[in-house]
Amino acid sequence: DLGVPVWGDVELAWRLRGPGAADWLAITGTNGKTTTVQMLASILAAAGLRTAAVGNVGTPVLDVVLSGEKYDVLAVELSSYQLHWAPSVRAHSAAVLNLAPDHLDWHGSMAAYAADKGRIYEGNRVACVYNTADPATEELVRAADVEEGCRAVGFTLGAPGPSELGVVDGLLVDRAFVENRHSSAQELAEVADVNPPAPHNVANALAAAALARAWGVPARAVRDGLRAFR
Repeated sequence: DLGVPVWGDVELAWRLRGPGAADWLAITGTNGKTTTVQMLASILAAAGLRTAAVGNVGTPVLDVVLSGEKYDVLAVELSSYQLHWAPSVRAHSAAVLNLAPDHLDWHGSMAAYAADKGRIYEGNRVACVYNTADPATEELVRAADVEEGCRAVGFTLGAPGPSELGVVDGLLVDRAFVENRHSSAQELAEVADVNPPAPHNVANALAAAALARAWGVPARAVRDGLRAFR
C-alpha cells in the first residue's frame, strides 16, 4: 500500500550482478527441480565451464553473486515463491518441468501458482523448454514475453519432432539444436547413462540437456555430464 517494492533474495541477486556476469539457465516445476539443476551443472562442468548449481536448495544464488567468484554460466533452481518476488530476472534459457497443484494455500489458486511458475520464461533470450506431456507448461511458454528469436523447445519420452529432445531406440537425441532439425538429429547419450534410468529421471535429463544445448554445450559433454552425475 505504501508503494515500496518487495524483493526476494533472487531479485536482489539479479540486480547485484556486475558487468560480464554469468548467464542463468533456470529451472522450475512442481517436481524434479533439484535433480535437474544438479544434472545441468554436471553437464556444464563436463564441457569445461565454470559453473555452480544454485537456488532454492543448496547454495543461494545471492551468495554466489556476492562471492565475486567468476562463473561462465549458472544452473539456477527457482521455486514459485522465489519467482513471485523476482520480477526482473531474465534468464538466458529456462525450463518448466511439470505443473501440479502445490502451495495453493499460499498462492490462492492453481492459476496464480502457474502464473508465478511461468515468470521464469519472461525475457528469455534463446530457449523456453517445456514438457510435451504436460500441456500446461507449453501454455506458459505461449503466454511469455520473450526476446525476439527465442524458441520453444519441447522434451518428450517418445520420439522427438522438430525442435524437441526425446528418446529413440534407447538413445537421448536432439532435434532442436542441430543444423537441420526437420531432417536430422544428434545423439546425446544412452538412456543407460541416466542414473537411475526411470522415466521421470530420463525426462529430467532431457530438460537439463536442452538447457545445456541452448547454451551451446557439445553433445559429448551431455553424455559425460550425465555419466558423472550420481
